[in-house]
Amino acid sequence: METVVKRPLDWLTELRSRKVSLIRLSPENPEVLAEVAAIIIEMGQFRLEHPQQAGIVMQWELELLDSFPGVEQPDDQN
Repeated sequence: METVVKRPLDWLTELRSRKVSLIRLSPENPEVLAEVAAIIIEMGQFRLEHPQQAGIVMQWELELLDSFPGVEQPDDQN
């Protein structure tokens, strides 16, 4: 099985695109909330691997948390 490695800029662009799409959806849909929780975890992973982009990614995480009050920030996030 081959592992696909994303370039940081591609990954960052994908995260932003998914964030924008999610913000347009209903905060009451459980599937949307699950996707928001998953992307927040992925954003945390991105911040750890690419600290030079941490500021903007943290801002996006906060936008998602503000838009979806039913989703909590994971414990391992700072």
